[in-house]
Amino acid sequence: MNLLRNPWSIRFVVENFGFVLRYDNPVHGYEAEYAKIDELSVLPKILDEFSVSEDDYKKWLKIIFYFIVVDNNHGSNSTFLDKLLKTF
Repeated sequence: MNLLRNPWSIRFVVENFGFVLRYDNPVHGYEAEYAKIDELSVLPKILDEFSVSEDDYKKWLKIIFYFIVVDNNHGSNSTFLDKLLKTF
């Protein structure tokens, strides 16, 4: 999990975990919070420091969101990561 949160790993995380963004609404009940990520205006200083685009930065935040937010849909009480790991 530390790798996912490390801002120096943004590009790596987007390239290797970006597939989760293809899932349709994996975190039920948090649509409004998730939508706020797209509304963010990321400071150019941050983008320059980590050498990433604003699009990649927002993708990184969405990936983190998927992996830490608990989906209470149907009483599952598990994160998207938990569900993903169960498929293997």
